[in-house]
Amino acid sequence: MSTSTIDLSPSFQTISGLARTWAVQHPELSARIARAVALVSNVLPGDRSPDVYFVEGSAGRQYMVRVNRRDRTSACTCPDHGKGNHCKHRIACALFEKGREIEVL
Repeated sequence: MSTSTIDLSPSFQTISGLARTWAVQHPELSARIARAVALVSNVLPGDRSPDVYFVEGSAGRQYMVRVNRRDRTSACTCPDHGKGNHCKHRIACALFEKGREIEVL
């Protein structure tokens, strides 16, 4: 018996387009946005809550990102977010969500 997994990640074309737009709108975050693009394929939705994602970072560590859609905020367990920065894991989750939204429409 074989098992298969469904790839829920948006296409690279969709993610690249979003990243270019966001980098123009937020030039101070352009380097972080570029690094986040590489992580989108590592975003895994949590199986118990639609507000939780797990992201494998570039160093192989896994971080949890919790999204609050009502307040349009998110939080990550990585050290960079703990310092008050817009971490690449949160941006990767935002790209993932927005990309899926675009491709479903």
